[in-house]
Amino acid sequence: MRRRSAEELAQIAQFWGVRVEGAAGRPDADALAAALASPSPVRTAFDRLEPDEKEILRTMDSAAHKGWVVIAAIRRATGIPESRVAACLNALEARAIAFTEERELPADNPYWGASWAGRRLPTRVTPVLALPEETAPLFLEIISEFTGSTWAADAPSPLNRLETLPVATLVAMAGHYGVSLAGAGGSAARIASRLQPVLKEHEAMWPVIAALPPTLRAVLDAAEAAGGRLPMAQVCQQFGLNYEELHVVLQALAERGLAFDRFVRRSRVLLVPDRVLECLARHTLPSLPRARLQPVAAPEGEEVWQRDLHWSLLLLVRHLRLEGLTRTLTTGSIPKRVATRLLDQMRRPPAGRPGDEWLEQLLIYLAGVGVIDDSVQLHLADPEPDWLRQSAHAQARGLLTRWAEGHLEEWRLRSQTGPLWMDRPRLAAGRSLLLDLLRRCRPGQWLSVDSLLRTAAGLRPFFLRERDYQIRQYGYRGLKEMLTTWFEVEGRVLLTHLTGLPLELGMVALDRPLLPMAPLNGAAFRLTDWGASLLGTAPAPPSPPDARMLVVQPNFDIVALEFVPRVLDQLGQFATPVSYDQVATYRLEKRSANLAVSNGWTAERMLALLRAHARTPLPQNVEQSIQDWAGAVRRARFARVLLVEADDPSVLEDLAAAKLLKGHVRGIERRPVLLMHPDTDLRRLARELRADGFVLEPEEEE
Repeated sequence: MRRRSAEELAQIAQFWGVRVEGAAGRPDADALAAALASPSPVRTAFDRLEPDEKEILRTMDSAAHKGWVVIAAIRRATGIPESRVAACLNALEARAIAFTEERELPADNPYWGASWAGRRLPTRVTPVLALPEETAPLFLEIISEFTGSTWAADAPSPLNRLETLPVATLVAMAGHYGVSLAGAGGSAARIASRLQPVLKEHEAMWPVIAALPPTLRAVLDAAEAAGGRLPMAQVCQQFGLNYEELHVVLQALAERGLAFDRFVRRSRVLLVPDRVLECLARHTLPSLPRARLQPVAAPEGEEVWQRDLHWSLLLLVRHLRLEGLTRTLTTGSIPKRVATRLLDQMRRPPAGRPGDEWLEQLLIYLAGVGVIDDSVQLHLADPEPDWLRQSAHAQARGLLTRWAEGHLEEWRLRSQTGPLWMDRPRLAAGRSLLLDLLRRCRPGQWLSVDSLLRTAAGLRPFFLRERDYQIRQYGYRGLKEMLTTWFEVEGRVLLTHLTGLPLELGMVALDRPLLPMAPLNGAAFRLTDWGASLLGTAPAPPSPPDARMLVVQPNFDIVALEFVPRVLDQLGQFATPVSYDQVATYRLEKRSANLAVSNGWTAERMLALLRAHARTPLPQNVEQSIQDWAGAVRRARFARVLLVEADDPSVLEDLAAAKLLKGHVRGIERRPVLLMHPDTDLRRLARELRADGFVLEPEEEE
């Protein structure tokens, strides 16, 4: 270093991130050498090297040689071309990282020892690249750390290996924590043994953290926010530090045992030990204060459902009863053609809900109230389900009760990952919390959705992720993360619940379509009178009269002036649903009448239902058409048999009498039969032919 010019010394000091002033503006070589032999400048110099230069230094950390490498072996060990090796050697020497020199080494293998089996080996002068004695231990430690962190996911905590830290750092640490060093004798192991018990106590560490200067505390908080590993380049950029200032910050944090300069996965980071992160989290837990529901001005429009969910469920039950519904064998989903036809008759799904997902949700609702056995097999549990005999209010109460108890799954949550979305009891706790908050609302008053979430956070923040479980499994760091992400997780769950069944039943109205993942942007909601009655805070509305609720028109349209599920379910079995907007509209058609007859209805039963609920006498053309359509249905039977043909009928009679065919012959047919391909799906074909007026019934084998 003493043979270097002032300009070269200044370049070295700048590269290592140190400053040494000397006489006449020339840096002092001895002072510079002493400044370079410190952990932080060495790490800075290593981090600023080119990748090829780092690879050359990595070859110096070997079991056979530490701190040096034969120059002739560099290309073979690293794969760097010879021309590039020469440039790297010049750069390392110019920056005072490593130096070239000549050594007397064994001629056959320079990495052997000087002697073998008691005799001295022949040697020759060999050029080598070596690290300086003052910085070699530091570089070797960094090289080992840099290489090992490629394979290890987690770097070892420096607080668990205090004896490896410099003695000066340990002495400064003991001063900050008030640990006596009497009798330690400058031994790193003894000082570390005295510091370990103190550093395990959060109450001893927190006063040191609380007394940090603002700059150091800001750096520590930034590292905590990054999960305990903040890239060193980001530290410099975020806080505007040059390398000299960075070294001061790193030294101050290391002397307090709060953060350390380390390489993790070949990247230089500011590493905060887990012990420190736990202490920070325990004393800086965010609070979720109590809040109240905030009224807002009434919006210009609103998103509200009336009886739309009931209407959609009635249509789905009708399709299951009359035409059946099956899933595809490949994907297990509803066929697209059938799904499209069903969705065209229903009201459009809620915002952000694809049609196939909405159908699956409706099937879950039907399975939850016992109309179908399950949402997979798609068979009616009973030809006349009791749920369809109830009033609309009783049906909605039954759905809401099953939903609040956690028996009705929300299909949207299936796309989420993680155990939280599969924990039905915890999700049910969120639904119960939401219903409790809705009971506090005055019907018709518009309230802020954001205030709803904040009120829930202050009232019952741990409904989904329990406090004790978070501390037991993840410590206070997990609890702090849970409270920090409450609105992204628990808030999102509550929004999913709010825009689920409560919206679909018409309990709440929104000022605009709201997606759980979208920003709120001042979104508002209100509790409807219907919702208050379902929650029990208002009396239930009187059941509408089912007598004289139908208007049967000569054009075969039927208008239902009241929403009575029992009557609409029976009407839908022989009339085609058209639309629902305040009133339900059906149309009498030959196709729907054919389906009803094949399902056991008669013309007399259809007419009796219409006469019982029609406001005026039935038009004569309607009565006559129903009778004609029901009488025009033709019936046939089908069976799967083995056909034997012969030109001579006597041959068939002799075959039928043969002993070998005894028990195999069902009879000789002399009546008209229809021959079909043996691979035809007769049951599916029979189901589809019902709409065309053909009833094909299977003939059971005797």
